[in-house]
Amino acid sequence: MKADVYSFSHIKCCKSFNFVPNKWNNEVFSFFLAQEIVLSRIIKQVFPPDLLFSLLYIPYFWFVLDFSVIILAAGNSQRMRRSKILLPFDNQLRFIDQLVQQYLLAGVQHIYVVSQVESLPLSVEAHVNWIQNKHPEKGRAWSIYLALPFISSKAPVFIQNIDNPFSDHKLISRMMDSYKPDHIVFPLYDEKKGHPLLLPSSWICKMLQMDFKTFDFREGLANFPCKYLPWKDKKIRANINTVEDYQHWFHQPLYP
Repeated sequence: MKADVYSFSHIKCCKSFNFVPNKWNNEVFSFFLAQEIVLSRIIKQVFPPDLLFSLLYIPYFWFVLDFSVIILAAGNSQRMRRSKILLPFDNQLRFIDQLVQQYLLAGVQHIYVVSQVESLPLSVEAHVNWIQNKHPEKGRAWSIYLALPFISSKAPVFIQNIDNPFSDHKLISRMMDSYKPDHIVFPLYDEKKGHPLLLPSSWICKMLQMDFKTFDFREGLANFPCKYLPWKDKKIRANINTVEDYQHWFHQPLYP
């Protein structure tokens, strides 16, 4: 993994060292997070990449801010004539493989896929938590509702639709760097929201208190302030729902 995909937000704590952050450590961490100072950006100006890569594994720098992602892939995909989860991204990877790989490259270790199947072999080496949605007719909100109990209430979570496979590790990493407690992070292209979105842990806590009858995903989003990340790639606005959409974004037919 390249050193440039790491940031202050991604630094993990090595259990083998039994390092327990004290009050001073937590205050320092909170200060840097609140000010949105990305430690790795500063270090990279001082140290060469190889040394930076090693420094990121010094246990005393390992503060824990974990991220998760829910990949929503339970739709019927009738207009595509096959499940979007199986659509080819390139000659080697399908949509699901590409997305899992990019989140792993960005440092997201907790990956949850909501689909109609119990599990699916992947073309990339990864541990993925599969959540079966037996009632896809209930829509996207039901898939999110099924996944939330598995998500740590202390961790921010990405919501990633399977119909946009273009979320790359650079965008995901920048969104993690931009994370601000109690704010929703959206990427923007041409002043319009794109995919994915990053939700704060406080949103998860609020949603977990509801049953599905009162669970309103859109209303829940409206109750939180947003932080916008300008992005130059128009693919963050893609929604591949039809064969024509696939041909438009990939510049090749889906079927011969």
